[in-house]
Amino acid sequence: MANTGREGGKSGMGKCLVGCGAVAALLVVGGFFLAKAGLAKAGDMVKTGFEEGLKSAAPADSWDVSLANGSWLGLAQGKPCDLKLVGKNVQAEGTKLAELSAELKGLAVSVKGQSAEPTGLADGTITVKIDEAELAKQVKAGVGADPSIKDVGVKVDGGKLKVSFKVEQGPVKLTCSFDAVPKAVPPSTLAFTASNVKASFGGLSVPAAMKAKLEKEMASQLTSNMKQDLSKMGGPPLKLKSAKVEGKQMVVVAGIDLATMKQLMAGAGGGASAAPTK
Repeated sequence: MANTGREGGKSGMGKCLVGCGAVAALLVVGGFFLAKAGLAKAGDMVKTGFEEGLKSAAPADSWDVSLANGSWLGLAQGKPCDLKLVGKNVQAEGTKLAELSAELKGLAVSVKGQSAEPTGLADGTITVKIDEAELAKQVKAGVGADPSIKDVGVKVDGGKLKVSFKVEQGPVKLTCSFDAVPKAVPPSTLAFTASNVKASFGGLSVPAAMKAKLEKEMASQLTSNMKQDLSKMGGPPLKLKSAKVEGKQMVVVAGIDLATMKQLMAGAGGGASAAPTK
């Protein structure tokens, strides 16, 4: 698994997490374009327009948008508000996210013509939840380029990812399983610590001391390889706060400041022409 998750590589998981920031920004952009159309109407019409913008910006089973303070009319007029977005089963960068949520405190956006730009953001947080089935899909996609690696399995249990695979390379047949615990390494690296490595060598008898040494070396190599610096993925860096396993999901939390939000919105089309609104 030497190339499964090397730092700087564009793994499916890394692309997904970087894409989540762009998706969240795109939701704000799309929402404001449609919310602007409701300025002359009641505040609840602005909210409806914002929700329609979410649905257009990112496919999901459902989107819920709410304000902790302020009003929808005030938000569309550029007044600071605390905004919360929650999407269920969101499609982002070819990955199905069980949940994508964003909390944007003190958010102010200026809408001019057909473009939108954030003018204030006191604090921003994006939370991504990925379930067991999607994690298995992403891990399999990551090792799919290596034909020697087969039967990849991923289970989520006890706060860990339990990974198993087989390697067949000439006469060598290796069966391996290990536990992986995700963690955030500031400012922007998602990493996994491998432990409890168990290996068998196709029926070959290997002395216990040698087997233990090989498993220890494999744990070290896996830990070294399973990390991704999201700042090298081609987009504005997300500032990772935490990464952990909860229940049957991996939960990653990242922070966004105003400067990063501006970059994300620009990349997501904040300065581009909006679709005509009714």
